[in-house]
Amino acid sequence: MQVRLIGAHVEALRKLDDRHGGGALSLRYVTSELRNVLDLVQFADYEPAVGRELMTIVADLAQLVGWVHFDAHRYGGAERYLLLSERVARGLGEHGRAANAIGMLAYISAFAGHGQEAVHIASAAEQCSPCDPILQARITGRVATAAAAAGDLSGFRRASEKARELLACADGAPTYLYYLEPEQLIAEAGQALVVLGEHMTVYRNRLLGEAIDLLVPISKVGARPDYPRSALLHGAFLTKAHLLSGELEPAVAAARATLTRLSEVQSIRGITYLRRLRPDFARRSRSPVVSEFLPEFDKALAHV
Repeated sequence: MQVRLIGAHVEALRKLDDRHGGGALSLRYVTSELRNVLDLVQFADYEPAVGRELMTIVADLAQLVGWVHFDAHRYGGAERYLLLSERVARGLGEHGRAANAIGMLAYISAFAGHGQEAVHIASAAEQCSPCDPILQARITGRVATAAAAAGDLSGFRRASEKARELLACADGAPTYLYYLEPEQLIAEAGQALVVLGEHMTVYRNRLLGEAIDLLVPISKVGARPDYPRSALLHGAFLTKAHLLSGELEPAVAAARATLTRLSEVQSIRGITYLRRLRPDFARRSRSPVVSEFLPEFDKALAHV
């Protein structure tokens, strides 16, 4: 009974992270929960079956702690905890969990600016992934993000399309992939297209236009209400796409809508993405619509 309660608590912590993201309080709380479970593993008396359940919870909590570190912009800690999750999962024979943790490492490398490293890590995740359509969809989506970070447009398109096809064939998801819906892959593709558009001169306008088409619906207030942190991130990328396209009024509108998420989201990653937009807006401050918006932008970010 106690192990089931701990497992339910892990699920609740995942949902809490979806809503609020990786602020300092979330980081401390989730990390302390992992320590508590590790203490149980080391000092409690239990049957082998209970021990396996506890170690599975350790793998899941380590994965969550790693992700919260990433969302708190602490890449070193994120990598350490995800590697712990992978090793525990592999020791349990939970190859899906292990592959998922490796895929997360690829995603982190991609957004840390290490595109080629992300490609290699994502390839390793592919090689060890079990033949489960939804898990393969998840890993292939990571491959797409890694390809975009490395500037590989054709590789991104192949992997992104394949991920959507695999997800369409999937039937049910393991608990650690509860969030993987078509909208998630759409969002990741949109963000990847912004990354490609920012660093490519050929096809730039086309790529940014595709990104905007994907990100507009899922960035709206009310879209996927259980995932406000994701909506903030999508909105930041949408704003960037509009700015790169020279569409200043839509950029201001997207940024203004995104700022409304700050009242419920404490994701340091999301807040950092918003702060990075400040110089982009400042370079366009001769535009009346931008110059009028900048004080509002600064005021909103001064309170987080």
